[in-house]
Amino acid sequence: GGYLRAKAKQQGVSETTENLQELGAAMVQQPGQFCDAVLAFSGWQSGEPLVIEGIRHQAVMDSLRQRVAPLEVRLVYLDVDEQERMRRLEKRERSTPERTKSVESHSTERQVKDILAQQADLRISTQDAEEVVVHRIVEWVQSGNISQSGC
Repeated sequence: GGYLRAKAKQQGVSETTENLQELGAAMVQQPGQFCDAVLAFSGWQSGEPLVIEGIRHQAVMDSLRQRVAPLEVRLVYLDVDEQERMRRLEKRERSTPERTKSVESHSTERQVKDILAQQADLRISTQDAEEVVVHRIVEWVQSGNISQSGC
């Protein structure tokens, strides 16, 4: 997300969700170049840990795995109640439910709930307080257990 916002600003494009989605959709056509750019933007150095938020495409996950090997890439999927997710989007976007649904139907969102959710190393519910969710994720990462589990 941060990389796409910086890229939009650099190109003089407003940072609306729709604009960021279009920019992201264009960039993931070449997932290797996209991943290289995100890793460079973050200042990542080979061998260092890194958290990347907002992955939306299987091709990006595959490319990240190739680029950071032999390090592990762990995918965490945050299960958010659908009504709560829509409420958050509408609040963040100051938008109507119709616009939110339109944003959610964009190609950049299609793989998130179907493909990536199923392939996640950890799926965790966000019904608990944010601090609890973060603690569970950190605890899981520190345990070294990358098999699928839910919390």
